[in-house]
Amino acid sequence: MCAGNLCGLADRNKHECTRVPVTAVASCGALLLAAEGPLVHFYHASGAQYISTQRIFKAQAVHGIVVYSEKCHDEFRLIAWGGRHVRVLQVKCSVQLLPKPESLDISLSNSVKAPDWVFDISPRPSFPNELECQDVTCAAVTAHNALLLVIIANPKDDQVQNSR
Repeated sequence: MCAGNLCGLADRNKHECTRVPVTAVASCGALLLAAEGPLVHFYHASGAQYISTQRIFKAQAVHGIVVYSEKCHDEFRLIAWGGRHVRVLQVKCSVQLLPKPESLDISLSNSVKAPDWVFDISPRPSFPNELECQDVTCAAVTAHNALLLVIIANPKDDQVQNSR
């Protein structure tokens, strides 16, 4: 029996993540993201072609990814969290070069550590002109039902880990 457009997908698709289960997924512009342990794999949204992988945390698995802001479908910021850690990914995407690995320029903020495990994050609404100049502000819910305000400094050249 078929459910909508899902009929026969298992026969056509191969499994990309076989070592560790997928722990988080997100979609932004021309990209699909799938977290596998501490890594995030980037795929082209049309055809799901693999592009690149970025380590987010040293050892902690990524438990969630949410889009914070998007600028013209080629530049955006994401918030990733896992355990007590929260980090911002700033991604610049050259859509013309997709799905080549050089089509992505990924920068990571410093990791922020919450007092408890983060279960979910909701970003503060942002506007396109805030992409470069504002700190990332979001609300986080922890394992013991605490609501936290999380502010992560905007990645600057001296505090950013770049994937290249």
